[in-house]
Amino acid sequence: MSTVPTPADQIIAIGNINDSDRIRADMGDIDALAASIKEYGIIQPLVVQQQLDGTFVLVAGGRRLAALRKLQFTELRHGREFVWRDEDLSTPRGALRLQAVELEENLKRKDLAWPEIVIGKKRLLELMQSMKGVGGPGRGKTDGFSQKSLASMLGENEATVSRDLELAGYVEKFPALAQMPTRNDAIRKISVATTVAVMQKIGKQRLEKAAVDAARSGVAVPDKPKNWELYRGPFETNTHNLAADSVDLICTDLPYNIGLGDSTAAHSAGLGQFADSSLDLATFLPLVAEESFRILRPNRFAVFFYGMNYHQEFKHALEQAGFTVDDYPFIWIRNRTAPPSPQRYAKTYDPALICSKGSPILLRPNLGNSMAVGSVSGADRLHSAQKPVEVMERFVLDMCTEGATVVDLMAGSGSTGVAALKNKRRAILFELEENNCTLIESRLGAM
Repeated sequence: MSTVPTPADQIIAIGNINDSDRIRADMGDIDALAASIKEYGIIQPLVVQQQLDGTFVLVAGGRRLAALRKLQFTELRHGREFVWRDEDLSTPRGALRLQAVELEENLKRKDLAWPEIVIGKKRLLELMQSMKGVGGPGRGKTDGFSQKSLASMLGENEATVSRDLELAGYVEKFPALAQMPTRNDAIRKISVATTVAVMQKIGKQRLEKAAVDAARSGVAVPDKPKNWELYRGPFETNTHNLAADSVDLICTDLPYNIGLGDSTAAHSAGLGQFADSSLDLATFLPLVAEESFRILRPNRFAVFFYGMNYHQEFKHALEQAGFTVDDYPFIWIRNRTAPPSPQRYAKTYDPALICSKGSPILLRPNLGNSMAVGSVSGADRLHSAQKPVEVMERFVLDMCTEGATVVDLMAGSGSTGVAALKNKRRAILFELEENNCTLIESRLGAM
């Protein structure tokens, strides 16, 4: 039977620890771990078991042991560098339990969720600073603990640690962020919210400046006519506000996953979410086609980005409503691909059906029916399905004149509205998702 050594045996030689029969082969970055242990000590001790013959076997902590060896430790102290495991090795059950500990540690351990990781880093930083003081540039001390120190302790890039600490602050302030699937989703959500706040501030500053200028001049500044309108909610409950034959161009981006079932799930969309897989082809597509045909003036164009999986159904619905549909879709060639699949090529373009009510004529004829424009990325990407303004401008400039009314039935991030206002057209937008309405109002209000 194994016995835990007496207090007199609380120091063991590191050379007497056997770790030859371990499942973990890849030890990762031992240099970074060794540097952390050298500066801050070992936070989580090794677990060691004494064998029947008096030798020692490592139960848990292979990477830590490798780092201690790299640092040329010769002895380990109980309670600091190691703790004991006490199994009865005189029985087969005890020996098997000892072998199971390592496997359980590596196989059954549940990884922390990303919010737990970033909050944990923030709390570790606070704990270390409470013990060692706050260190870093401009603090006049070199023995304190800083973000750089934390990065060294964790063996991570300093920029990564800094980002996670900032994200932890946001999660603590806005707990709903912790519901985002990944760290990158949360960062994008914060980026969008920050962009919206900046645009709202710009719009407010413009109004305040106009009021100050008017007060100084003593002449009332006439109100600038609002050249855009946003209707909240499903387009079908709001298009009654538009008279028949009243708009000059319809340019909209339909959901791409209609009828594909629950497998498509919901997508991160600006400040909110949207789900497009549960819509019914048989009712949705005819509704889009009929309302579009009703409000469009004669001899005008309509443009619909759509999903190729329902090409025939949508083309049929548009023709049934009265549209003439070009047999050749317009193609936007993008530089961002859809998620890869071993069964098919990655999707690198979006199609749009070009429809006519009557016999309209393009203002700039003989242009190609495709264009290559990079996908919206970085801080400018406010919506997962966001179309570049340049793409929507193509239709605004080709299909209607200044002062014309442009409609988007599913506005998303508002790119169609931006393209219309930028080119002196009036925009009427419809959007179901309330948070995206906030985004649209902020973008257009800042113009």
